[in-house]
Amino acid sequence: MLADCCILMVALLPLVAANDGEKQEKEFDVKPGGQAQKFSHTWEGISCEFVYAAQGGTKELWLMSLRKTQDGTSHECSVERPGAVSYLYFMRFELKFTGVKLLKNEVHVYGNNGQPLNSKEYEVDMKNGRVHDAPNNFKSQLSKVLIVGVRRPEEDNRTEL
Repeated sequence: MLADCCILMVALLPLVAANDGEKQEKEFDVKPGGQAQKFSHTWEGISCEFVYAAQGGTKELWLMSLRKTQDGTSHECSVERPGAVSYLYFMRFELKFTGVKLLKNEVHVYGNNGQPLNSKEYEVDMKNGRVHDAPNNFKSQLSKVLIVGVRRPEEDNRTEL
């Protein structure tokens, strides 16, 4: 009986964690054709922008998510192919997250079947808040990109008069 209770508690943990903050999701089509395409979403001064070029197949439905913790200090930007498999050949990609400061080890890039990409396949630009393909090393498989950051202090967002 105690074991059943613990299993139920563990099974409910992701549901509790998912409700700890707010999120906005937007569906968009990733289109092949080799030309650079862009999709972006802004929420409460935080922007997420995905730029890519892909070939092969037909368009695919992807999802962009912006999430924030309950206290509003930590934010997450992600783009992903629901189902974790993309049949497109990505020539390049970039995910840029503005309005936040990236957290050092909180950039995650995945290929098909949810496998993390080798860190040599992408580059993280902490100063400009972006992750992008590494030229000549990216193997063209992409299913999810996730960036986590913290809201910049007000002083960082002010401009000099």
